[in-house]
Amino acid sequence: GQCDTTVTVQVKIVDFKAVAPANMVVVCSNTPTPVNPNGSGLYRYTWSPATGLSATNVANPTVTTSAPITYQVRISDLSGQCDTTVTVQVKVVDFKPVAPASMVVVCPNVPTPVNPNGSDLYRYTWTPATGLSATNIPNPTVTTSEAITYQVRISDASGQCDTTVTVQVKIVDFKAVAPASMVVVCPNTPTPVNPNGSDLYRYTWTPAT
Repeated sequence: GQCDTTVTVQVKIVDFKAVAPANMVVVCSNTPTPVNPNGSGLYRYTWSPATGLSATNVANPTVTTSAPITYQVRISDLSGQCDTTVTVQVKVVDFKPVAPASMVVVCPNVPTPVNPNGSDLYRYTWTPATGLSATNIPNPTVTTSEAITYQVRISDASGQCDTTVTVQVKIVDFKAVAPASMVVVCPNTPTPVNPNGSDLYRYTWTPAT
């Protein structure tokens, strides 16, 4: 205790305020999606596992997956002195709309549904509007005398997941020769009522009398 000295020690607090990613990220199946949009270049990030990630050492990698997955991300300052580890769960939206048929065959100028299996669980946007009864419903009718091609964007209720499908409308070549509107016959004499009728078409006559 004969000799002594006094030293001043300053304790400095590192300004470590890394913004952690959300603990859950909802993605569309096999659609690249950022998992940490608010990540900062002021910090170091280490993601694991690497499965489905575009990179494991960036602030905001994208994830591409068809199944749920859980990541751990270690966030540290540039010196590596301070760090924190966060868990991020990736949930996949159950987006399975039944797409319309790629081709719809219609009779000229006869209103015809273009997507009978359309569901109100999804949003539909049809383009162009030409010939359609509506452009924002699952199953509009088309009335046209010419072939036309539509694009329909189908999305979930949140608008997060979507797909676009092409639907071609083809016109039936229906040119049946109709019978005369009046046929004059002799009493009780068998007489053809449609001499120009064709076996290419089906005919249903009523009444049978």
